[in-house]
Amino acid sequence: MTHYETEQTFLMFIRECAIDTNDPIIGDGALHRFHIIGDKKGSKNGAYVLHVDGIANGFVENHRTGQRHNWKANKPVAPLSPAEKAEFEAKKRNREREKQREYEQIAIVARKTWQQSVKITNSNQHNYLLKKRITGKYARILAGDLLIALWNEQREISTLQFIDQHGEKRFLKGGKKAGCFAPVGKHHAPTAKILICEGYATAESLHDDTGHFVIAAMDANNLESVARIIRRLFPDAPIVICGDNDVSGVGQNAAKRAAAVCGGSWIVPTIAGADFNDVISGGVND
Repeated sequence: MTHYETEQTFLMFIRECAIDTNDPIIGDGALHRFHIIGDKKGSKNGAYVLHVDGIANGFVENHRTGQRHNWKANKPVAPLSPAEKAEFEAKKRNREREKQREYEQIAIVARKTWQQSVKITNSNQHNYLLKKRITGKYARILAGDLLIALWNEQREISTLQFIDQHGEKRFLKGGKKAGCFAPVGKHHAPTAKILICEGYATAESLHDDTGHFVIAAMDANNLESVARIIRRLFPDAPIVICGDNDVSGVGQNAAKRAAAVCGGSWIVPTIAGADFNDVISGGVND
């Protein structure tokens, strides 16, 4: 089986799992996010990794439903010729450079936009703050939208989340979200506890309730990546993953995986379908 045939076979497997996509499949061993046909335009709820060395293998995951399917080929992949391998590696490096350039350009836009925004002085300035019963003290506002800054491991703003007056959320298109996070509060000592959760509203509620430094990963899919980075940045701090108690099990599973990679612990609310903002602040779940 050739490299191309392996990628096409894996695509067929993805579709057999009822996760249909028109995005190309790239068998380079890296994690790729993709749009699932039928999902919201611009969303990338699908993810896969495909290894094509020896007996090809990989997995595909629907982050919206939490479904994950593993795959393994039934025969070896024909090795690439030296010329094919060189071409493959060159294309991979080009993709990585282009993606990094795009991230850097979007980060510049994000930082300028953040500078143009204003601090929130009253929760009445945005319906989302009232709905979630938080102050938005670590967020900002611009043209009626609530802005949440996501920071990278180098402590630079990487991208922004926008929340409109109806609670609809979006990120700067093309910005780097994976491994980036929104901090709430300050870390005062090397061994001070750190909480990691999904959304900003949950982070603010947890901080107000406990006084701990809280990190918002922005969604369940990002918890694991963020947990790895926070462990590198704060090697001596106890870390607790505060997941959502999703009926689908997505939040619980993501919290468990994140705790494992950072040597931390994890908890979820006892109420099915709730997050810690619901429990602490009595905010409206969305």
